[in-house]
Amino acid sequence: MEDYPGFEHTSGAELAQEMEEQARKFGLEIINEAVQHARRASGHFSIKTDQGEHEALAIICTAGGSPVKLGVPGEEKYLGHGVSYCALCDGAFFTGQDIIVVGGGDSAVEEAKFLTRYGRSVTLIHRRDRLRAQAILQHQLLSNPKGKRDL
Repeated sequence: MEDYPGFEHTSGAELAQEMEEQARKFGLEIINEAVQHARRASGHFSIKTDQGEHEALAIICTAGGSPVKLGVPGEEKYLGHGVSYCALCDGAFFTGQDIIVVGGGDSAVEEAKFLTRYGRSVTLIHRRDRLRAQAILQHQLLSNPKGKRDL
């Protein structure tokens, strides 16, 4: 993210982490459970999850996301053993290694940029003749001596 108020540059993941840390200082409790039902009940919300029931004055809904899998041989077999879908979660496991990121959009370029902190090199592989990511993200990755692009 470029020019977010208070930051010259930060990734979405880094910003979310900073916000979470600050909110916890003010007493925020984060509960990660699958919601089955939510309803408004006399001035509060009643939330039923797969692990119990909760009451709250407000609800913040987050959609989350699922990784786009390639469907290539070995992808499932090596998940957690060289194949990862989260640079922020797993990047440090690849310290000093040559890393490949597949994709050409903002998310792939952001992940590749982040992984330059850890990898000896980071190669971005994509299927089009040009990247779809924002120009500023492309420039930041490709101007890093560890960042490479491959078609």
